[in-house]
Amino acid sequence: MGFVLGMDGGGTATGAVILRQGRECARIAAGGINYNSYPPGQIREHLQEIAAKCQELGFAPSHCTGVGIGAAGISNPGAVPFLKQCIKECGFVCPVVVMGDHEAALRGGLMGEPGALLIAGTGSICLARNKAGRLYRTGGYGHLIDDGGSAYAIGRDIRQWYSLMTEGEKRPCSRKRFSRNFASILWRDLQALSMAAVREKGRSPGLRCY
Repeated sequence: MGFVLGMDGGGTATGAVILRQGRECARIAAGGINYNSYPPGQIREHLQEIAAKCQELGFAPSHCTGVGIGAAGISNPGAVPFLKQCIKECGFVCPVVVMGDHEAALRGGLMGEPGALLIAGTGSICLARNKAGRLYRTGGYGHLIDDGGSAYAIGRDIRQWYSLMTEGEKRPCSRKRFSRNFASILWRDLQALSMAAVREKGRSPGLRCY
């Protein structure tokens, strides 16, 4: 019997759900598939992991009748064709629909009604739809120039704030407050993360603590 597979691919992790005749059968967790955050080889491995788990659960990819992917990073022109090719390589021979995770969430949450959606996860974006069906978007243009209020931005701001504090540009009272709330974060970790030649966006919100 066939089944459909839905994926929510964020900047840090991917959640997948298997549905059969409209009923949820299983959930699968894997690494992120954001084309702007992970190298192609790593994204392929994460999708292969999902396909393997489907097989282990008794849902052979070849029996899948449809795959729907809501993923971050699809504004990159290479993202959609790459994700579709990976799905095909994993053994899924069914139709594949790929859209932004923000649009998928808006569609699923509003079920055709007008409204707005605000996402603040690893990245951030706001998307709204009016009664005429027209979409309005703000944010979501990547962690280097945008994504205000996201986990990455918060981690970046903490690093910046602490670096200024250690250089004496912040008031002494701020040091006490910061030390009380964030004493577990080692300064050398902040420096290493900021100056690393290769950085993954998902590492910032998951900074190693003690």
